Amino acid sequence: ANPPPSPGALPTYVQISEAIARRITAGQWLDGERLPPERTMAAEFGVAVGTLRKALSRLQGQQLIRSKHGSGNYINITPQAANIYSFLAVSYTHLRAHETEAD
Repeated sequence: ANPPPSPGALPTYVQISEAIARRITAGQWLDGERLPPERTMAAEFGVAVGTLRKALSRLQGQQLIRSKHGSGNYINITPQAANIYSFLAVSYTHLRAHETEAD
């Protein structure tokens, strides 16, 4: 049983996209590598396929993955995408640290 989200928690699809992005930037998936099927990933995260697709769409917007119709989703690491994600991850971590201090 998953605990209920805390107030101010990120939407589920954002949490999933962040988890996938961390795997990509940690090198668990390599550039050009095909992601597991959407149903498999949705089951892994315990969400509906629609929620997973929303997370994948967010990653496409960040240029971390690309979709090939009828073929699947592929890692798409460009230097720009990696730099943007690193910046956002640091900014988010920094922001959360300050939120915690303010409580």
